[in-house]
Amino acid sequence: MIHIFFLILKILGMILLGILALLLLVILIVLFNPFCYRANGRADGSVDSAQAKAVFHWLFHLISGTVSYKESRFHWHIRIAWKHFGNDIPAPYSSHQEEGSSENTVPSPSHHKEDSTDDIIPDKFHQEKKNGDTIVPDAPPQIEKERLSSSSYQQQTQADPESKSRIERWWKKVRARAEKIKCTFVRFCDKIRALIKKKEKLTAFLTCEPHKKCFSKVICEGKKFLFRILPPNFLLKIHFGFEDPSVTGYVLAGLSMVYPLIGEHTDITPDFENKVLQGDFFVRGKLRIIHLAVLILKLLADKNVRITYQHFKKIKL
Repeated sequence: MIHIFFLILKILGMILLGILALLLLVILIVLFNPFCYRANGRADGSVDSAQAKAVFHWLFHLISGTVSYKESRFHWHIRIAWKHFGNDIPAPYSSHQEEGSSENTVPSPSHHKEDSTDDIIPDKFHQEKKNGDTIVPDAPPQIEKERLSSSSYQQQTQADPESKSRIERWWKKVRARAEKIKCTFVRFCDKIRALIKKKEKLTAFLTCEPHKKCFSKVICEGKKFLFRILPPNFLLKIHFGFEDPSVTGYVLAGLSMVYPLIGEHTDITPDFENKVLQGDFFVRGKLRIIHLAVLILKLLADKNVRITYQHFKKIKL
């Protein structure tokens, strides 16, 4: 009896060990499997001529997608396993639709010529024609064609509600989450604005010694993180200008902030007199979640970061 009990415990332990090993394998795959991406684009002198395309995949192509901009329109298609989402999804081919379309198609004019008039015109029309009377048919063949085409359209629209309902449900979930993120971001921005209004509290918060050490730690680790995720293949050549020269200056100032990181592979030429957009770019690289996980763990392990976070939550506006 005791032998059977230990045998059961041994089997349960092996099953539990297998589950833990499987979970560990999944975690390692998610952390170390690279998120591969590639993007390129070009413009020939104006914003309307700009076009770009980005392709990405992750988890052995289990998740993949394409995002493109062409002719002032965005096209996107994302595939998660066997599910497809986006506004550029190829229509699935089905043999049933082919049969339905062949049944609902209207015969060609040559086919009407081969058919006898007795199959098209009712008997009553023949009988009254013999008596010398003329009768106009109730429904011409063109109206019958329109009825057939409308019935085929209704059958096709009745076959799509399931896919449309799934996309609509998924889109509602995405919109709900986007609204939550937006509300969180708005609350955060409101809190920052309120902090700016109260300069004394903000100055005291920033000049506190643990907080200063926290900011320096975040900046240092952030730079390391950016250098790790920088794409190895990057090229940017752009000649740009806006109607308002001040806007051109603002854009150039924004690009100068990241120029130390990408300066070797860029050629930026501003134009303060003409409105122009010309150039091309190419980027290809890989991202791993392990880099982001290491960044978060390092920040959480720092005492000053934890103190700053706790003080930030207790600020009363």
